[in-house]
Amino acid sequence: PAKSANVGRLPQPPSQIRSHYSHDTERAHRSILYQQRLITRHYTHHVPKRRLRQPPYGKHSMPNYRRNFVPGGTFFFTVVTFKRRKLFLNEHAREALRLAYKHVQQTHPFQSLALVLLPDHLHCVWELPRGDADFSTRWRLIKREFRSRLTLQISPPHFQRRFWEHTCQDEDDLKHCVDYIHSNPVKHKLAKSAAEWPWSTFRKYVREGEYPIDWSKAPTDFDDRFSKYE
Repeated sequence: PAKSANVGRLPQPPSQIRSHYSHDTERAHRSILYQQRLITRHYTHHVPKRRLRQPPYGKHSMPNYRRNFVPGGTFFFTVVTFKRRKLFLNEHAREALRLAYKHVQQTHPFQSLALVLLPDHLHCVWELPRGDADFSTRWRLIKREFRSRLTLQISPPHFQRRFWEHTCQDEDDLKHCVDYIHSNPVKHKLAKSAAEWPWSTFRKYVREGEYPIDWSKAPTDFDDRFSKYE
């Protein structure tokens, strides 16, 4: 078939624009097309893409984290102060937390198996009563009770909104969590040995014969899954 006469040729510009330019060369046509693109780009309103609203989560937050509610289960927790403030370097803050912890333990019973308190966070292991899995309410009440008992002029919030929770699967997992708790001051270079740190349940375990007084465990002895609990 015969080729069309227009194949390979540029489209003709509108007559009102074409009259102002020479039609002898292809360069003139290209110039007109370029100007048409500029005119179109200038008079076409640019509608920006809608920016999705970002969720108000921080760098270490857990927007998709789901709790594992096991009635009567044993759980490992990490609770962190707001903006990592070293709140528990203060004796009054430590006492307020102790009283709040004890108060909620009486009103909403749970067994505290192990605990360590560091300047900006704490780790603990709880065992809940049979048929009870509501640890979230207990932590909410502890935080509220702490706020009411704190005498320091520190504006709330005092804690991060959420906390880490790990369900202990068996006896070996529980021992792993308890060992991690008692070695935590050494990991953070706050003490040379677990026995040197006064704000933990380590000495209680020593009295019960679970640990020797000179027990220590290197941070490298723990697997990567515990790094997120800091």
